[in-house]
Amino acid sequence: LGDTYFSSGDTATALQWLVQRQALCRDLQDLLGECRAAALEAACDLRLGQPGAALSKVGSLLGMLGTDLAGRAAHQTIGLRWTCQQVLDALGDPRAEAMLEQLHTDVQAHAAALTDAADCQRLIQAQRAYRDIVAAWSAAAATRSA
Repeated sequence: LGDTYFSSGDTATALQWLVQRQALCRDLQDLLGECRAAALEAACDLRLGQPGAALSKVGSLLGMLGTDLAGRAAHQTIGLRWTCQQVLDALGDPRAEAMLEQLHTDVQAHAAALTDAADCQRLIQAQRAYRDIVAAWSAAAATRSA
């Protein structure tokens, strides 16, 4: 529900559900789920005009990606990293560009591992996060070459 409320623009309600989601994930020992909720909470903080809180949460999550979540397959953390990248990008943080490059690489690799070359783009277009990552990467590439 936190994701749905966030997508609809109801940030305050999204935060309420995200706090509950984090607690539930913590109880279930689902670290990745807890981190995904925390990343979306950082995006909520950004919407609410709290860039310092957003950046602090993203910094903690990036640290966890290098430690507690380091053993996860890259495709398992794409959603988490994508949300973090969007927050960093909105804040003008220089780490955003490198994250987007890696996300694009990981999306392409995961799609290639799941299907044949002829179907890769269709698979990417079917997954919202994958589609959004490729679109952001293309827009950034166009800006760099302009």
